[in-house]
Amino acid sequence: MNAGSRNHRPALTSQSPLIFEVTLEGAHVAIRGALSVIRENLAPLALPREELCIVELIVAEVLNNIVDHAFDDHPHPGSIRIHGSYGPDGLKFRFTDLGKPMPRSALRASQDAILCVDPSTLPEGGFGIGLIKRLTDNLDYSRTGALNCLTMRIPVGFT
Repeated sequence: MNAGSRNHRPALTSQSPLIFEVTLEGAHVAIRGALSVIRENLAPLALPREELCIVELIVAEVLNNIVDHAFDDHPHPGSIRIHGSYGPDGLKFRFTDLGKPMPRSALRASQDAILCVDPSTLPEGGFGIGLIKRLTDNLDYSRTGALNCLTMRIPVGFT
């Protein structure tokens, strides 16, 4: 994106949806750069800061989970591909990788029960899927051969 196009925020319609793809190495060091690229790709939407922060939080959590779980114990992790699109039904993401499969129970896990316990007794981590589930719609995981695919819709941009 050149400097001249950054200042121009075209009105997006269902006839001109926003579509982008980002590919990154499956390592923590690559996540920050990918988030920056996604932020740049979302700039034409002129999302309110709060909504942009929610998108970044969700994407960062998904990417960290892929790196931590799909690519753990891999001396040479593969890549993660992110396909994003925005249209009349909101912002959609598809994350694909060739790492280990996600356990089927991971998406069924609910974090509702933890709200009534002493926070000091909670383990560190393990709450990402619950957070993602609360902030997204149509969250779905599939595995075809060696390919993991996580899709979701984030309800932003409807102001």
